[in-house]
Amino acid sequence: MDIINILLSIIGFFLALAVKQLISISKSLSEIKTALQVLTTKHDYLEERVKNLEVSNYHKNKTNTHRNL
Repeated sequence: MDIINILLSIIGFFLALAVKQLISISKSLSEIKTALQVLTTKHDYLEERVKNLEVSNYHKNKTNTHRNL
């Protein structure tokens, strides 16, 4: 009976460690997910900004080309 209690205690200890590690992994994954969402938002914003600048620059160059003719 003592051996069974000792084995159950050891198994319980390792299960508690495993649960603690899983919770830690879950928190880390949540932080990574949030960071990726921020980067995606920044990337989308910058991509739109570059697109707008290219269009603006194209129209500016087009106007300047016509003036030079």
